[in-house]
Amino acid sequence: MPAAFTCRVDAFDKTVARAVMGDLVNSVAAMGFSNLRSSQVRAWAEQLDILDEVLGQLRAKRVDAGRWTVVLEYSIPRRQRRPDLILLADDLIFVAEFKIGGEQFDESSRWQAYSYALDLRDFHAESHDRVVVPFLVATDAKDRANPAIESTMVCPVQFHNARSLAEGIELAYARLHDPAKSTIDAAAWLSAAYRPTLTIIEAAESLYSQHGVHEISHRYADNLEGTTDCLLAAIETAQRERRHIACFVTGVPGAGKTLRTSSLSKYSAPSRNA
Repeated sequence: MPAAFTCRVDAFDKTVARAVMGDLVNSVAAMGFSNLRSSQVRAWAEQLDILDEVLGQLRAKRVDAGRWTVVLEYSIPRRQRRPDLILLADDLIFVAEFKIGGEQFDESSRWQAYSYALDLRDFHAESHDRVVVPFLVATDAKDRANPAIESTMVCPVQFHNARSLAEGIELAYARLHDPAKSTIDAAAWLSAAYRPTLTIIEAAESLYSQHGVHEISHRYADNLEGTTDCLLAAIETAQRERRHIACFVTGVPGAGKTLRTSSLSKYSAPSRNA
């Protein structure tokens, strides 16, 4: 299940949502985080109360908001991240991080909201060509001026409290909605492929699963043979003179550093006379 709870805005029922979120709390507690249970339940309960009010305000201001899709606790694969709220609003994606009881818009929380938007833009197949608007909601904070909402793939983080969130979403929608663009299919969005950046090992295995080290020098760089020769010379010098030598190999990711140097391991054992 990619999200803990999802429904259309006009079908949102905070009682049902609270029951579903309670199941998520139980699963988290079962994983060894039982100390977080009571605080998380309280936070989600207040968040759902706020969301119920916000969605009601949006429906009152814009009739077609009822067909938008609410996504709660969407699980970002391999990132161990769950944005509190994602709202699929026709062609736009709003992603919100709630700080229940928060009185300040701190930098770490701002980056958290922004990084959610970046993850969706960069790695989520149904989001990469959509405008994503991140919101940081510190529920008890004072009203503050927001950066201009720009028509870019990831907009600047918008800062709101519980009272101003509905107005902020409405303003962003009015500024950025493009009737010429297709409406996001919620089912397709929820089931879309998510492809985060591979780790170094995964990238090497993927790129060279059918190749040997030799292919690297012919396909990606013209100096790997020289690098290998230099490393071999350093190894021979260290063995001959019975001393240690540190070698640093630099290069862009994917250039073949790991594969090339790992192929020298058979030469690096100290000689019997060392």
